[in-house]
Amino acid sequence: MKYILKLNLALMLVLNSSAQAQNPIMRLSEVLAFEEERIDRPNWRQLEEMEYQIYEAFNLFNQRSEFEISCSRATRNGSNFYRSCTPFFLDEAIRENHTAWRQGSEELLPRRQLISELNEEFESMDSIFNELLAKNAQVKQLFGLYIATVAESTTN
Repeated sequence: MKYILKLNLALMLVLNSSAQAQNPIMRLSEVLAFEEERIDRPNWRQLEEMEYQIYEAFNLFNQRSEFEISCSRATRNGSNFYRSCTPFFLDEAIRENHTAWRQGSEELLPRRQLISELNEEFESMDSIFNELLAKNAQVKQLFGLYIATVAESTTN
């Protein structure tokens, strides 16, 4: 019962927020950022599948190649692999920073710092995502379910 109430609340918030693209309930960039926190959650496979569906719908809707989201397996320590999904513009910034670092012209920047420096790009991507939510009821419903699942896994 508690889960159904959270799901209904999340769906109502998403439905209300999609009309106001300036104030979304949750941005696509926050879904991308949530991936790192998802790894230890009991329902991580369900969350990962919903994320794939959200990214696929976004990629089909999006017309700007720099916002295309791709996923790959990554590791921080050489043995513990996880899925990492990033928009093209972030991948490009990471590559450019690594190249400049190897050439000795820049410091190697942490991913979080690169993300904060790309705030304008993430806001543009989020704006396109909110257009998608406003035009596609199925994606809006999936996003609401995703929010409810995240909320449920956070309280457990």
